[in-house]
Amino acid sequence: NELVGKQLFSLKNELADLKTNKVSLTRALRKEITCAQKREMDYVRKLKACERDANKKEMRIKNLLTEKEKTSNVLKRKLEELQAAKRSNRPKIAPALTQTSTDSLPKPFIDVTAHISNTEMSSSRHELLLSTKSRLCYLESPAISGDTKNKWKVIEEQIKNLLIKKETLTIMNNDIDKLILERGDISREIASLKIKLEGCPKRSIKRTQEKIQRLEETLETLQQSIQNEQKEVAEIEINDSTETAIELFKT
Repeated sequence: NELVGKQLFSLKNELADLKTNKVSLTRALRKEITCAQKREMDYVRKLKACERDANKKEMRIKNLLTEKEKTSNVLKRKLEELQAAKRSNRPKIAPALTQTSTDSLPKPFIDVTAHISNTEMSSSRHELLLSTKSRLCYLESPAISGDTKNKWKVIEEQIKNLLIKKETLTIMNNDIDKLILERGDISREIASLKIKLEGCPKRSIKRTQEKIQRLEETLETLQQSIQNEQKEVAEIEINDSTETAIELFKT
């Protein structure tokens, strides 16, 4: 009986220890569940914030593309106006000058009652010839046409440079848009993997962490590429050429 009593007492102590351990483990489990739920909520909140940020950037990209298309249409219309003005101005320069110069030439006055000597007639004819020759030389002088030609040549060269810069900017902006979209995809993938990391099996934790690390390195490289492209775009200026061409056209 004494032996049975000792065994019973020992079993009661073990049962009490088990109950205590059960309570401790239950509390620890509840704490871990609460922490895991909190971390999951944080990740979900961050993921939603990333999605909102990505949507804002996508809207910004669409607005920039629309604005760029409007600017392209304005530039195209200005170029068409310049070309139309060039075609309409070229043939009008010489006739206008010829009309003005011809109208301004002195016209001989003939009086049938007047007696003009051969010497006076020769002198008047000589003066009229000199005056006409001087005006014809003025019409044939390349000063005006040469100046106009040079001006149009400068405008054409500046417009050509402007179009080259615009094409370069379009290509670079398209590259930036692609990089930004790729960056958004990678950011969302990283956020999704971090959420899955909390509930993945132990054998998959290391592989998932390595994948996240590789994606973060790729994301950093993409960000650097975007910054470099944006810096190069900022260094290309097209306003000076446009303003110079328009001012030359006005003068």
